[in-house]
Amino acid sequence: MPRKEPGDVATRIGQRLRAECVRLRLSTDDASAAAGCSRRTWQYFEAGQSLPDAEQLYQLALAGFDVLFVVTGRRPFRVLQVEEDGSAVLTPPVEQ
Repeated sequence: MPRKEPGDVATRIGQRLRAECVRLRLSTDDASAAAGCSRRTWQYFEAGQSLPDAEQLYQLALAGFDVLFVVTGRRPFRVLQVEEDGSAVLTPPVEQ
């Protein structure tokens, strides 16, 4: 049986969205533009009051967000850096 994290799923996803903003050095305005939503909607995502849909997650992935991490809290790879073109330099899979 998979291990369960404490706390509300939406809250944890919001925290991970914020962590990705920090990692990518994106402002709230930049992140909301990347997701194709308003600044207020993005704030709802970060607060755990709402969740991004699949299309928004896809757009965030294109912007460099680790969407697997956002959704599951796990990173199969460690991101070392994000290049100008949006590609990422990755390490081998992280043992869980």
